[in-house]
Amino acid sequence: MVSILLNIFPEDTTKKHLIFITIFSVLSGLSLSLIIYKISFLKTLFLLVAFTGILLIFRFPDIGVALSFSSAIFKEWLTGIIPIFAAFDFTIAIFGLTFISIMFSIIKNGTIFEITFHKSFLPLLLFTTFLIFSTFYTSSFNYGNLKAFSFLTFNLGLFIAPIFVINEEKYAWRMIYFLIAIGVVITAYSLFNLINSILTLSIIYTFRSTFLGVNSIGFANWVGSINILLITIFPTIRENKWKRIALSVIFLFGIAMLVTNSRGPMLSFMLTGLILFLIRVKEIPARKIALIIFSLVLFLIIVINILPPQLIDRYVGVFDQGQNVSKRVAFYTVSTRLDFWKASLNSASNSISNLFFGIGSGGFSTLYYNKDFIWYPHNIFLEVLCELGLIGLVLLCWHFISIFKDGINTLLKKLPYKQMNLLLAYILTAFFNLLSAQFSGDLNRNRRIWFFLGTVIALTTLINKKLESRKKYE
Repeated sequence: MVSILLNIFPEDTTKKHLIFITIFSVLSGLSLSLIIYKISFLKTLFLLVAFTGILLIFRFPDIGVALSFSSAIFKEWLTGIIPIFAAFDFTIAIFGLTFISIMFSIIKNGTIFEITFHKSFLPLLLFTTFLIFSTFYTSSFNYGNLKAFSFLTFNLGLFIAPIFVINEEKYAWRMIYFLIAIGVVITAYSLFNLINSILTLSIIYTFRSTFLGVNSIGFANWVGSINILLITIFPTIRENKWKRIALSVIFLFGIAMLVTNSRGPMLSFMLTGLILFLIRVKEIPARKIALIIFSLVLFLIIVINILPPQLIDRYVGVFDQGQNVSKRVAFYTVSTRLDFWKASLNSASNSISNLFFGIGSGGFSTLYYNKDFIWYPHNIFLEVLCELGLIGLVLLCWHFISIFKDGINTLLKKLPYKQMNLLLAYILTAFFNLLSAQFSGDLNRNRRIWFFLGTVIALTTLINKKLESRKKYE
């Protein structure tokens, strides 16, 4: 526990800060005891952690950014048990607190004039402007405006926040440690509920295990992101004790991701893992490669045989259209995805104006269902092509390519091993989220992409500045 605190808290943390946090937590616990009779003890404990998190946001803005990245995981649960959160958007509250803490930090440290605007800012700003402009000609006015202004607020917020916050590598490391810590708590609780439902025979037939009813795909993406971060930085762990703990956490996250029954995130995770393996294959002895492959196969065999069939048959349901309900549902979801993608392509090729300008933000819902509500093609590139045309698609690809190109070019330089792994972790996790966005969600439900892209920019800028200053002294 002491080691974890040393990783999460900065080097200049004094005892009075820890004492203050402890006192705040105790007082929060006493106040929460007033409602302990209306909600369970465990939920009260989570609520206590949430209040402590508010303090951490103001003390450590980088942790606030990590919480903003994870806000969807807590939103539905807190809204359900705390009436005050039903009165306003929980995500807005977290983003607002984080924004205020970042502003305080910038003013305090005087770093506002040290921010370097990356070349990817221009296409992103043009894309956002065009997205807002498209609301004037969309047929889905309500959803179109919601999508455009949510993107402006949250996606750009997650993108810019790391750039303002990460002016030292230790902050990027601390975000990883913090995400792993809350990831362990949440996945352990989620799996505990799953095991309990299996033992009490209360598990439903087509079950998808997540944390407190959170959307299974979003949960899988969140857990998968943290797991890729951990797997990538694993070689930097030196002590055998921490290596064993890290391996246990990797398997914990792997099981939690598997039982969400979400094929898009799982496929994206496997492809990202394959890329990492190809990057590392030269530095891994053949004996270790064989051990890794054997461990993965053994892990899958054990998990598949232990878990109830309804938790795994969606992965193979596409190839078997038998009488099993979950398999029929699995085939149906793939079929509808293909229909959505085909409709998007047909719309784009329907006219010259559609090809270049699209049908407007959120217009796919009206195109496919003739209703103005939240729906999308479940592929962000086809979504952009359909709703913003080639102009929007070119701007978005320009934005992505410029960031990945800079990140990869920086990786190819002679970097210290730990520094290289840190940057690689964020690049691969951004790639994982981008892959997953081709199967599920829309621009806003895949906003985590921009959190990792913003962190990649912050790290590449920081690393390149260090390299330039090093050359001056050589």
